[in-house]
Amino acid sequence: MLRRHRHWAAWAALLLSGCVAAAQPEPLAPAAEASRAEVRLHLPVEVTTLDPAETAEPAVLDVIGNLMEGLVAPGEGPGGAPTGAAAERWETADGRQFTFYIRTDARWSDGEPVTAHDFVRAWLHLLDPAVGAAHAYLLYDIAGAEAWNALDPAAPDFAEWSERLRAEVGVTALDDQRLQVTLRAPNPAWPAYTAHPALAPRREGVPFGAVSNGPFALAELSGSGQIRLVRNPHYWDRTAVTLGAVTYHVESDSQAALRLYEMGYLDLVILPGELATQVPGARAMAQPATMGLVFNTGQPRLADPALRRAISLALDRHEVAAAAGGSSAEAAVGIVPPSLEGGWTAAVRPGPSVLPADPAAGDRAEARRLWTEALAALGTERMTLRLLHAAEAAPAAQAVKRQLEETLEGLTLELHTVPFVQRLERVRYGQFDLVLQGWVADHDDPLLLLSQFTTAHPANGARWVNSEYDALITQAADQTGDARRSALAAAERLLLTEAPVVPLYHPVRHWAAHPDLEGVRYRPLGGRFDLKQAWRKGIPGPG
Repeated sequence: MLRRHRHWAAWAALLLSGCVAAAQPEPLAPAAEASRAEVRLHLPVEVTTLDPAETAEPAVLDVIGNLMEGLVAPGEGPGGAPTGAAAERWETADGRQFTFYIRTDARWSDGEPVTAHDFVRAWLHLLDPAVGAAHAYLLYDIAGAEAWNALDPAAPDFAEWSERLRAEVGVTALDDQRLQVTLRAPNPAWPAYTAHPALAPRREGVPFGAVSNGPFALAELSGSGQIRLVRNPHYWDRTAVTLGAVTYHVESDSQAALRLYEMGYLDLVILPGELATQVPGARAMAQPATMGLVFNTGQPRLADPALRRAISLALDRHEVAAAAGGSSAEAAVGIVPPSLEGGWTAAVRPGPSVLPADPAAGDRAEARRLWTEALAALGTERMTLRLLHAAEAAPAAQAVKRQLEETLEGLTLELHTVPFVQRLERVRYGQFDLVLQGWVADHDDPLLLLSQFTTAHPANGARWVNSEYDALITQAADQTGDARRSALAAAERLLLTEAPVVPLYHPVRHWAAHPDLEGVRYRPLGGRFDLKQAWRKGIPGPG
């Protein structure tokens, strides 16, 4: 926490000193009266940092995605090949070692060149175990990356081992223009992973975001709930950028945000499912994500897989999904979203010996049997568990509470609404019984999602330890094609059998945009609202 506050103070000082073109907040005016080429977007969360090493909030990544640019740009459509971004091209002879060529005209927003060294700096910062970045796992395919990131900063010999293992991470700047990356195993599709906003470059001596290399630059970050971006005049592809400015208006109240949209103050608003049905022309996109429960298996009373499976089987995911997002949320029968890798079919799910014929519906009779046996083994007849959740997840949490207390005699589930940052901290230090959280597939690859539950992974909030599972994930990382998929399917079956986590539903993202706002690229992964080629109908850009 202290590190985050020091970072924020330094950034604020830069804004005030004029290193970024800061501006005083202005009264909110209708979008139609705004700058000729400016749009206003809704941001549903308060922003405390734009540094991807300091936050895992998806909505913040949407902002970062318009400020910063990775080596490549995402492909268009399912399976679309990535295109050059900060790197104009890349090459590989074996699918394991890649050389990326940084554009000679790639520039930061102050005109300084973007170099291969900026990417090395960013990625090593993300991997540094002393930083504790949530997105470090995105780089685990790189040789030596996971071993360094998994070090315990509290270990007495940490400094010695950290220096040694950092030197073994397979990312090197051959010169200003050439970045060489060596993976731990061949993965020809790996360059596409570098499009994620968290893997953007980092300038030396400058807080992240104070200068940017993407289509827009930060002009204002005010305490009044507003972030303003302006067109980056030094961006290499600036002729493709039509908008002169983008303002993000922070509003956590969905009803209030919808009113602002209906009054013309916002061009785009993000909505929960129940409100989206009231808005003509509202859009929806299935998210490559899963919401579910995480057990603190480090607690002796939650260490028994039978007790955890009892709770899993007591839940009807259809009801939880309906409570969470209406008919637009899909009940989950596994951790991996069905949209990944061309369709993660039911064939990989556990059979009836683990889950009932309709896994999403649960099996209350079996749940009661396992629960009774588990309580008897603990020598108790009652148990109280605390469930941490976000305010917006309250309907789902209440559905979970109702079902569990109705089915499992002697169980009391206390619900605690906890802000995002506090939940991260409490999970990190094991200060919880259960937490309702989400897992987002940042790439079209089940491995990155399933690897989060390995013993040493920093995102393994469940503190689950299973050597067989670890071996399956390692096996998958070393394989391709059917062998890789088979190992991942076996790993997911084991995860569902042991139940350190309980998948509940796959969310759907809803939003509404003004008909005059065109050219926005909506993506399920990374920066989800790409404004690089957006424009307002009938209004020319800055040229």
